Amino acid sequence: MGFLGADTWRRTLYALLSLPAGFAGFVVTVLSLAVSAVLSVTVVGALCFNLAFALVQLCTRLERSLARRLLRLPAGEPLRREPVRPGPAGRLAARMTDRQSWRDIGFILVNLPVSILAAFVIVLAAVLIVRGITYPFMAWGNVAYYHQAWGGPTYLGAVAVHSVPGLLTVILGPVVIRTVTGLQGRLIQRMIS
Repeated sequence: MGFLGADTWRRTLYALLSLPAGFAGFVVTVLSLAVSAVLSVTVVGALCFNLAFALVQLCTRLERSLARRLLRLPAGEPLRREPVRPGPAGRLAARMTDRQSWRDIGFILVNLPVSILAAFVIVLAAVLIVRGITYPFMAWGNVAYYHQAWGGPTYLGAVAVHSVPGLLTVILGPVVIRTVTGLQGRLIQRMIS
């Protein structure tokens, strides 16, 4: 389960990929629903709503696919209401009355902040690890570098203060990554699976 484990790297990749996917899904959802709402007084509005719901389903399908591949979740395609009438009007009526369509929209709106949190955790962990590894080499022989730093005025004090967070991240990072991506996985399973 450490940093060298395949599960940690898969989850890290998921956290990083879920941010652009979540952002794209959010933008597509909000824009397509806004345009559809503005045009709802025309016949074109009904077609736009149909397209908006189809795009939302496509975005949630991408999220489920990422979760299946990288988080190893059993995230299957949810049951959807079948159109009673043929044609675009029938599809729109089915999508508008389908509870899962509205859950998909809710997921897209909630997923963006969670994806931002996950990506932030990954980037912060990377910065702490790189800083912890490189600080002793950057401070070596450069008294001015560590003399005024936290833990200074001694080299060992400054290195301890600046390297310990990186060491702790190497030890505890996989647990934090598992927790954040576990939250994302539970969100997927409860809302769009």
